[in-house]
Amino acid sequence: MNRFTFFFLLLIAAISLALMPRQLYLGDPNAARYEAWSLITTGSLAVPPTVAIESGATGQYFFFNRARDSYYSKYGILNTVFSLAPLAIVRAAGAESIAAKPYLTIFLFNVFNTILTVLLAAALLQLAQSIDVEKPAAALYVLCVFFSTFLWNYLRAQSSEILQVTLFTYAYLFIVRARHCNQAKRQKLLALAMTCLMLLVMTKLAYAVLLPIWITAAFAIIVPHLDENRQRALRQLAAIALPVIAGTLLIAAVNTYKFGLPWSTGYTQWEANRDLFGGSLAEGLRMYLLGRPRNIFIHFPVWTLSLPLVWRFAARNRFELIVAYSAFIIMLLLNSSFIDAGGSWGYGPRYMLFVMPVLALPFALLLESFNSAPRGFLKPLMCSVITACLLWSAWLQIQVNSINFFALQETRSVLAHFELDQVPAVRDYFNKRHYGLIYRDLRHFKHGADWQPLELLSRQYPPELAEALAPILKKRVHGNYFWLDR
Repeated sequence: MNRFTFFFLLLIAAISLALMPRQLYLGDPNAARYEAWSLITTGSLAVPPTVAIESGATGQYFFFNRARDSYYSKYGILNTVFSLAPLAIVRAAGAESIAAKPYLTIFLFNVFNTILTVLLAAALLQLAQSIDVEKPAAALYVLCVFFSTFLWNYLRAQSSEILQVTLFTYAYLFIVRARHCNQAKRQKLLALAMTCLMLLVMTKLAYAVLLPIWITAAFAIIVPHLDENRQRALRQLAAIALPVIAGTLLIAAVNTYKFGLPWSTGYTQWEANRDLFGGSLAEGLRMYLLGRPRNIFIHFPVWTLSLPLVWRFAARNRFELIVAYSAFIIMLLLNSSFIDAGGSWGYGPRYMLFVMPVLALPFALLLESFNSAPRGFLKPLMCSVITACLLWSAWLQIQVNSINFFALQETRSVLAHFELDQVPAVRDYFNKRHYGLIYRDLRHFKHGADWQPLELLSRQYPPELAEALAPILKKRVHGNYFWLDR
């Protein structure tokens, strides 16, 4: 590691630690944490029935195995494994439950997120430099990806998304490097690529659809060299097959233990998700590509701005482009078909986050091109437009990250309790505005400003209603910086 890379990663770590959240991300990750805690304290993956029942409906977060009369997290086993280390430290510190030492628990999970953030930054920096981008432009690309897109929210959130995007990026990095390295290193890189991909599948079984892409890419790398050294080529084939076989057997064993069958996912027990692929493909695609709350173009502007450079990127990196966009397209179609295509309470198109930093690689070329662009009015104009777009998006991310992760959903649920969120003007406010603008409004509301939904309700209902709701709603809004909002 050279000096530039070391200090850049140190900067990323410092920013991550300085701006880490004071709140633990709840919902899905909580199931994995409770399962990890049970493993630490009892040696079993089964969680206490009271925890599962109080968390929600059967199958919402925990799968009830009738044969074992036990509840298990329905999420991939790697999410549980990822929670083991911080919770083991909490346990060693004398905690009798997850909630016993909240600040220590949050701090440790934040530290683990920082480690993953640094690892992700290192991988993206290598990828940018691999397409002949100089170090300063590569570093700027990473900073833009991290802090001007909705990825920033998930770099802070102690959820599976940061693990997923890191594993996918390394799977991509290794398969790309395997194509350009010598025969001696190829076997190791192929094994690493397939291992990272299988670990990704262990976070969420849906990623198994990426296996054919990686296997095809690996064969495309190996086949041209079959005649050079057949024995070495066979070892490379084994390097592809062994992680896939081992990972598949492990997943099947865990699924059998937790859900009763090797091919059971644990997702269909919840009544709301019984028909897992019951969503409308057309409606899902519209949401991701044309809608507002989950629009990929809006939430990841670094990728949007990179699109004009895709053909230039493809001219020298066709293999890389095909692998990345194949993963994007197949997961876009799959996620759009889900009954819960948007990812429920999450922020932005989180189901597509895993691939977005890689898709945005041409943006690094765009940054690099400014160094060689001829002088004239076009260069400063383009720089101004790009800077304005990214600063606006970064400002939106700051608004989202300034208060608790689910402030929007929690305040809306208060209104929903009285069926007030379905008043047309209020519904439009929540459905048609960027989360960043709503979070800005909530932050100001917390500090005494008016809140537009209450103003809208006051036009149709007695003003006493808004006055009664205001203190209840304000209690749902909290600062979310670990060092500043204690």
